[in-house]
Amino acid sequence: MDTVSPVAPPHQEASSPQLKITSAKTLAESTNLASIPSHYAFTTPTSGDQAVHPDHDDSIPVINFSLLSSSNPDQRCKAVSDLDKACEDWGIFMVHMFLACSLSAS
Repeated sequence: MDTVSPVAPPHQEASSPQLKITSAKTLAESTNLASIPSHYAFTTPTSGDQAVHPDHDDSIPVINFSLLSSSNPDQRCKAVSDLDKACEDWGIFMVHMFLACSLSAS
């Protein structure tokens, strides 16, 4: 499983304990965190038969924003559902196919 853990700034001791964070939601819900760390190290397993797959359940969700304005109601509904699930489960998501012109005034 991928983990995100705070990287100790140069002025802190390297032996200070690090939290094992698997998602932004886990970080936000952590009761052991007094403030949000400014740096993170994202590590993935690279040894043996373990491979990192972007579609794995532990990866940050990717939302195709162009489908939110699709003329196909099924595509639009799925995009909204995916966005809802990403926000609920993770609290964050990555954007794919963002069209800047969709935000500009006509």
